[in-house]
Amino acid sequence: MIIAEYVHWRDVNCSIHGGYKFIIMWSDHTWDEFKTPTSDYYIKGKTYKQIMNLNKVVSSKMSKEEAIRYINEKFKEF
Repeated sequence: MIIAEYVHWRDVNCSIHGGYKFIIMWSDHTWDEFKTPTSDYYIKGKTYKQIMNLNKVVSSKMSKEEAIRYINEKFKEF
């Protein structure tokens, strides 16, 4: 089973790229890059990082499929 091992937020100019990017490193030594669907820093009084709460993906050792499903659900909150 492939699990999430590390999350890295990339420092990119969101006004140019249209969203904030982050990378998830998997236990099989691969990675996937994701981009938030908005470039707003604050959403409903929280930062985009607080809404995503990606530490949960790593700390609960979610499988790759579960993590991607979780991320897509969080994107709906934007």
